Amino acid sequence: MASAFFNPRYLALARKHGFTLYTIEGDIEYLSKLLEGETITIQGQQYQVTKNEFKLVQKT
Repeated sequence: MASAFFNPRYLALARKHGFTLYTIEGDIEYLSKLLEGETITIQGQQYQVTKNEFKLVQKT
């Protein structure tokens, strides 16, 4: 079962430094290539890339 809590600050840090983010669902390696305005879904929640962070846009 996936964790109900995910801190989007981890996404921003991984994107900024080019790191891979490891989750129960799988590895996310391409965060640094996402453009502002694009979205990504992690653990059933959709996040939108902003200038310096990821904003939760849809919670399922």
